[in-house]
Amino acid sequence: MKRFSRIVAAVLLVSMLFMTGCAAKQSFPFPSENGKMVETTFKPYGVFNMKDENPNVEYRVSVGNIMLSVILVETVVVPIVLIGWFLWEPVRYLPDRGGIPGKTM
Repeated sequence: MKRFSRIVAAVLLVSMLFMTGCAAKQSFPFPSENGKMVETTFKPYGVFNMKDENPNVEYRVSVGNIMLSVILVETVVVPIVLIGWFLWEPVRYLPDRGGIPGKTM
């Protein structure tokens, strides 16, 4: 029985690693230089990849990822992945900030 529970725990851990959490990519339309609307996709970012934050996009903390991190704290790896790479999710594009959409400053 102990071996079966270890197998189940290992399968759950691996499946959680392949899951991207609750934070999702978002696509926002914006006018390009020639006047056409162009879709740009922004990814969530976390503590370990803060350079991926775009100043032209508003982000919010992914509460679902925080809850999963607390629930699965004993696995150690899942909270590190969720907080390290998927903590903040894009909410909306901020056109009034200027700059080039999709480019980090």
